[in-house]
Amino acid sequence: QVQAAPKKTVTVGCYVRPTGSRYATGQTIPSWVKSRKYTVQKIDGDRALLKEITSWVKISDLELA
Repeated sequence: QVQAAPKKTVTVGCYVRPTGSRYATGQTIPSWVKSRKYTVQKIDGDRALLKEITSWVKISDLELA
């Protein structure tokens, strides 16, 4: 029996890359932001604060880098 790999979750301190088109606050995420990776500084509900750009992004719009 093959076990499914555990789903990796976004946690404080991990590196992520934005994949969505908008920040959690509604502004459009520029393409240069999506090409870099960021450190998750804080998590609040369904949002994560990205340390290097001090911006909130929905966790569903992030991928682990």
